[in-house]
This record gives sequence, structure tokens and C-alpha cells, in this order.
Amino acid sequence: MTPKSSLDDAGPHADVNADASENPNNNNGGDNYGSIAFANGMDSTVDPSATTSAGKMEQPPDQSKSVSYWDLMSHSSGFRYFMSSYMITMVGEWLTYVATITFIEEQMSHTSRTAISILILIRLIPNVLFAGVGGTLADTVDRRKLMIVLDISGALSALFFIVAYNRQSIGLMYAATFVQNCIAGLYGPSFSSILPMLVPVEGEYLQKANVVGGIAWSLTMSVGSAFGGYIAGVFGSNVCFLLDSLTYLASAGLLFCISGNYKATEVFGEDGSTKPLLKDTHNKNSAAATNEGGGDDDAKGSRDPEPEKQGVVAMTLECLDYLNNSYFGLLVFMKASSCFAYGGVDVINVAISEEDPTANTSMRLGFIFACLSGGALIGPFVFEIFTSLDRPWTSQIACIVALVFIGIGLAGWVIFDAFWVQCIFATIRVIGSATIYIDSDLMLQRFTKPTMLGRVMGLVYSTSLFAEAASAFLCGYIMDLDPEFFTIKVMSTILSGIAFLFAALWTAYHLSGRGGAHPDALKNAQQHQAKEVAARSRDVSRASSNVTEAADPVNLPEIA
Repeated sequence: MTPKSSLDDAGPHADVNADASENPNNNNGGDNYGSIAFANGMDSTVDPSATTSAGKMEQPPDQSKSVSYWDLMSHSSGFRYFMSSYMITMVGEWLTYVATITFIEEQMSHTSRTAISILILIRLIPNVLFAGVGGTLADTVDRRKLMIVLDISGALSALFFIVAYNRQSIGLMYAATFVQNCIAGLYGPSFSSILPMLVPVEGEYLQKANVVGGIAWSLTMSVGSAFGGYIAGVFGSNVCFLLDSLTYLASAGLLFCISGNYKATEVFGEDGSTKPLLKDTHNKNSAAATNEGGGDDDAKGSRDPEPEKQGVVAMTLECLDYLNNSYFGLLVFMKASSCFAYGGVDVINVAISEEDPTANTSMRLGFIFACLSGGALIGPFVFEIFTSLDRPWTSQIACIVALVFIGIGLAGWVIFDAFWVQCIFATIRVIGSATIYIDSDLMLQRFTKPTMLGRVMGLVYSTSLFAEAASAFLCGYIMDLDPEFFTIKVMSTILSGIAFLFAALWTAYHLSGRGGAHPDALKNAQQHQAKEVAARSRDVSRASSNVTEAADPVNLPEIA
């Protein structure tokens, strides 16, 4: 199951600093701001009590040394709260997922792959339908506040599962799944687009943050799936549903602890001032402005009023036009291609868990999901060794190699029958899927201008989930058509072939010099980074001024 997420490639800080000081477009009134990069939720050198739109400020990280995971976690309180919120939510999601599968299997008089496929389809389709709206909201309102509201709504929707369980109704269980994942569809784009706002702009912080997200997903998958299988098997599915509702509330509470403004802004003019997202009109200059991936946020031409006054359709069309005129537009489909290759695996996992009639199906399924977390934990660390922020093409190659890993993992199910060996190859497959999940998001987060990121990630979210839903439904439906012919081995062969096919297609894309292999990929990513640095450093300067003014004595008139 793709984390709904997800979750989840920047130039080196040395090069960015040079670019910020030499490029006039990156000049903030003659000040060199290239060495200043504060994230929302980061401490500053000004008075610790001072707060800005960036939230609580902590001691700024030392940009002169390489970035470690300790640097990331110790310098950003907002990121710590964010990841804690994410992990708690994901544990609840896995609890509900395993419990729902267990409930459906208990209600069916015979094993039905189609019933499981319908569940997977219902989990994914609402995300596809509402991700576009969620992306527009992420670019329009405060992303943190939106996530809090949606978490509270998710807590209420989780109670619907308990009603379905008490009535022993598969139909109501499907309805509860649909409602909960409508909320997830609105939530996903904000989750993906707020991440760059929580970590320092310079250095390798964004890459580390995405890797931490992948690690968090693997840990929560391990805990949530194993815990869910145990609870569903021992205490019943309704306990899992109740715990899921509580995790939503806990997530909202943690997000509430993050201070600051998380509404998308854009930098205009020589003074580097920020304004809410405004829309470029389609004139003769707009294509030129976006020809290099929308690299210049200060494109010429008039701008429409506030984004709240624009419709969802208009903002979505603007996003599509932006991607169409960029050098990296097709990258929004990279995650979708991997999802189509492994989407049917959820159905095959259930089939594998039922192969041994003497074993507890719920616990066996939970063990499979727990084993997958190993691959999700290993993959990001292994591929991080070979990828570099100052070489965007390495992330693109990593995604291509990851597709090969998916193909190999699925091919292992064709060759071997032993359950423990199948778990090993499942781990290999997840090494690939976790890597694509992280590196494909990382490239888009670096190449896309901030005011488009919510909609771009919404498009990635919807296309990848649609691909996964289509793959899962087709796999389950085909296996039910002729169970004797369309066995686990046959379906694994088909999915493995799809993975290798997409690996070949993306290799051709890379060799054509597009996406991360484009000559201007690093330059435009650095331009976006420099402008974000300008906005954040100005917030810190204003906070420092406010603290100074507050400390000055107030001259009161004398009382006669």
C-alpha cells in the first residue's frame, strides 16, 4: 500500500551561496543572503522568545559542514512534530487496513480476490478524485491548519468503521473506507508540499528530510501492520478502528504544536518581498517564463487577484500549463509507473497469506507487511550513497534502478515457493518502491516553484494512486476469473514484466536529456532555493527588529 503520502534534490550549499551572491536575480537589495536559511520551526540567533511567520526559531545550523540526520532533527522542532504526527497517523492507517481485510475475509463464505480488490480500489479512487482539490487548497490556505482540520475530520470518519463492524456489513465497511480516503485525498498534497517549508533551504536538509520520511513509513508499516494483525486476530477489528480514531486526534495535537505561517508565498521584485500566490496570465511572455520549468517566478505579465477568488479548475489548468512548458513535467508520472507495476501486490500478498491453511491468516499477513518495512528502511540509505544534491541526474538514475529492483523482487515470487524466501524478495521489491517514492518527490520538490508545489504534488498523488488502484483491481479481478491459470506466479510474472518495461522507458527519457538530466536542472533548482532563502531570512530580520522595538522603553506623556 503506498503511504498516503507520499511523502515523498537540491544543489550544495556552497554552490547556492555563490549563485546567490553573483546572480542579480538572487540579490536582496545588495545583501548576500546566500548563507542564511531558516526554516519554519527553526531557532535563530535572535532572542529565543521571538517568533515570526517561521514559527519558533532555534539555533541556525552550521552550513559549513556536511548535514547529518542529527543536525536535521536537532535544529527543527517543527519537523520533529511533523514526523511524529505522520508516524502516528500511519500506524492508525495500517491498523485499519489490516483490520478491514480481516473483517471482509471473515464475512465471505469463500475467498474472493475481487472483494479485496474492491477494498483497495475504494481506498485509492477517492484519493484520485480529491487530490486535485487538495493540491489547490494547499496552494491557497495555510497548509498546517488545513492538515489539523482534516485530522479531526479523519478521527470522526474512523468511528464509521465501528458502526460497520457492529452491523457486520461489508457494504458499510466499503462506505467508511470511501469517506476516510476522501479526507486522505485532501490531506496528501499538503503533507508533501509542507515538507520543504519545515527544513532549512540550503544544504542537504531536504534530501535528509525525505529519507527520514521513508524511514518513518517503514517503521510505522512494521509496527502498524504487525500490531494490526495481532489485535484483529485476538481482540477483533473494532479495537483497531477505535485506535485509528485516537491516532488522528494525536496527530492533530502534534501539528497544533507547530507555530508559524505555512501559506505558499512567492518572491517578487528587487526587495525580495513576499506576496500570496497570484496567477500568471497566459500572454506571450508566460511560455517563455515557464520554458525552463517555471524557473523565473518573477515572470512578466499581469497577475490576477487573490487565489481564493480563482476556481479549482482554473488553478489546475494553470498547473498543467506550467508542467507542459517545463523540462521536468513528465516526472509527475514516474511514481505512477512504479505504482502500476506493484499495485497488484496487495492482492497477491493476501493470496500468499492464505496458502497455508494451518496458519493464522491475519498474523501471516501482518508478518508479510512487517517484513516489507525492512526494504523500506534499507532502500533510502543505500541509494542515498549514490545520489547527490549537486547532481540531480543521480536521483533520476536511482529511480530507474529502483524499477529494476521492483522487477527482480516480483520475479523472485515466480521462481521460489517457500514463504520466507518470498518475504526476502518482497523486501527487494520494497527497496525499489521506497526509493522511487523518495527520489521522485525530491526532484519535484526541488524543481517546482513553491507556489505550484501543492498542485504538482496533488497531481503526482492522484496519478500514482489511480495507477495503483487500476493495477490492484485488474490483478484481483483476473485472478478470480480463472484461479487455476492466473496463479500467484503468473500474476507476478506479468507485474515483473511491467516493471522492467517502465525501467526501459524511463532510461530512454533520461538519455534524451530531460528531467534531472536536463542541463538547467541544477541552475533552476538553485534559483528557487535562493528566493526561498531571501524570504526566510527577511522573516528573521523582521523578527529581530520587532524584538528590539519591544525592548525599547515607551515614552509616555507627563501627567500634570
